[in-house]
Amino acid sequence: MKNILIYTNVEKDIGLEVTKRLVDILRRHDKNIWINYRGVCEAELKENCIELDEIPDKNIDIIMAIGGDGTILGLAREVYHYDVPIIGINLGRIGFLAEVEICDMENIVAFLEKGKYEIEERIMVDASITSDPDRKDMIGLNDIVINRGSFSRMIEMEIHINGKYVDKYFADGVIISTPTGSTAYNLSAGGPLLMPDAHMMVITPVCPHSLSARPIVVSYTHKVCVKLNEEAENEKEVPMLTIDGQEGIELCGKDEIYIRKAEKTIKLIKPKGINYYDILRKKLN
Repeated sequence: MKNILIYTNVEKDIGLEVTKRLVDILRRHDKNIWINYRGVCEAELKENCIELDEIPDKNIDIIMAIGGDGTILGLAREVYHYDVPIIGINLGRIGFLAEVEICDMENIVAFLEKGKYEIEERIMVDASITSDPDRKDMIGLNDIVINRGSFSRMIEMEIHINGKYVDKYFADGVIISTPTGSTAYNLSAGGPLLMPDAHMMVITPVCPHSLSARPIVVSYTHKVCVKLNEEAENEKEVPMLTIDGQEGIELCGKDEIYIRKAEKTIKLIKPKGINYYDILRKKLN
């Protein structure tokens, strides 16, 4: 792994202190370094700056993301087509995806050069909307959420799996989560935890007005359809689709949203010896 891209969330790495430390570490190990931190480039690093669409041209071997889990969620969508593994340095609150702490940065290169790491392939979800056939499919690493938007009443939705009717929900919304996203909004809404390598997705209603509406775990080969049965009375009552809690799209009252496993996966680098159950206990207590 000779060519390394550093991707920095400047809102987390104030003054680029962590970025500069990482650059020094990589230079001592004679790595080719490229940097992307969303258009902010200091003079001393400017010659190394590239845009993400230049990744193939530079033959990038690995991306080191400095930030939190949200940083990796956004990055995963941006580099989805490039098939480059990501390792996260945690400056955030949780750190399920960005597992390397700042104090361990000195050991990163040693882990990589000695092969003391594993590459986990995480599935992503792909959503398409019938009312907007020209829109490109939307890709998420954590989840696709359909909710009531800014209005206070519940919305009516039908859930279909592989073309077969499952149930009707009157609820605040519904979450279709990957195993990666099962520790996020899905968990808060009462959905189950899935291991990162599980070949499954979870359909979790949000605050359903029914005692029988429960999360459903389905194979990741299945295609989920959420059919809305809504007629918005004004622009404030427009349901929303959100991707990983970061991108939002307004829906029409009779939309059908199709969610399935995305064609490609995202690759996350994990140091060997990390126990996922230890992480769960530490992060969720």
